[in-house]
Amino acid sequence: MPESVEQAYADISVVFHWQPSEMDTMSLDELMSFRKMAQERNKYE
Repeated sequence: MPESVEQAYADISVVFHWQPSEMDTMSLDELMSFRKMAQERNKYE
């Protein structure tokens, strides 16, 4: 789990190129699900 919501936003934004405003309406569960997908697609971390 990230230390903050902003870290999750950053991870998702790097991979999916979404603006924070596009993630603002997501539930925490949905946000974490997309963050996990982003991490799986970005293996260079």
